[in-house]
Amino acid sequence: MQPSETDFRPSLNLVDQPTTLLSTFCRHATRTPDADFLVERSNAPLSYAQAHGLVTQLLPRKLRSLTDSTSQRVKPGPPSFAILSTNTSLVPLIVMACWFIPTKVAMLSANADPLIWASMVKVTGTDIVLAEPAFIDALSDVLGTTPRIPILDITSVIPAEFSKDQSDPGEQGHLAALVRWLRHGLSTHHISKLPSQISSASDAVTLFTSSAIDQNTVKCVSYSHKILAVSSERIVVMLGGAQYLSKPQRHLGWLPLSHCFEFCIVFW
Repeated sequence: MQPSETDFRPSLNLVDQPTTLLSTFCRHATRTPDADFLVERSNAPLSYAQAHGLVTQLLPRKLRSLTDSTSQRVKPGPPSFAILSTNTSLVPLIVMACWFIPTKVAMLSANADPLIWASMVKVTGTDIVLAEPAFIDALSDVLGTTPRIPILDITSVIPAEFSKDQSDPGEQGHLAALVRWLRHGLSTHHISKLPSQISSASDAVTLFTSSAIDQNTVKCVSYSHKILAVSSERIVVMLGGAQYLSKPQRHLGWLPLSHCFEFCIVFW
């Protein structure tokens, strides 16, 4: 159920110091659990409460399970992930689930040359790559086997029994499968406000500039959780401040500025 305009009036100063985008997301899930969080094609929207269950419960468990069965790491702590995907509903959910674990994420450009993908993985010290099926063979060819870095189908985060219904031509995207998984995997779910295990000073995401000519000229920027939170406030001001926040908003995509000079992403 979509909240009315009077039910949804967050203040401009959404980000208290120190905090993270994930804690802001959890706060909004507490305040407006039934509000739309993600809308995908013709599927019913995913609410904040549903997204919270995926981000803090089901997806972290699945990512840990995939890690335990494939990773050969010897370094302490959780593995770092890279995501090689077009812009789908899985991407923001998996990114936030990685933050909840907590671990960092590198975003690989689906439009880049495969040799640049390999360089991106090497530069970031990625332990596991989650990739769309269409990109797996090309990435595997350029990465080689020394050292072996697991490349997993990004859709494998959804258990097979809940995955896309191939017999239903009207089912597109991933939200319907995610909702089936939620109904089976979480009979009850308590929405907590703040994930306490995340340090605002730790790295959250690594993004690459578009200026690389070849695999030897790759450049990237790592953003801490605190910088992302500050950046989210800046984009709110740029979009109109309190007037912009006075009613529910629906956006297409993530609102990034080009060349990663500032990573502007806001989860309402």
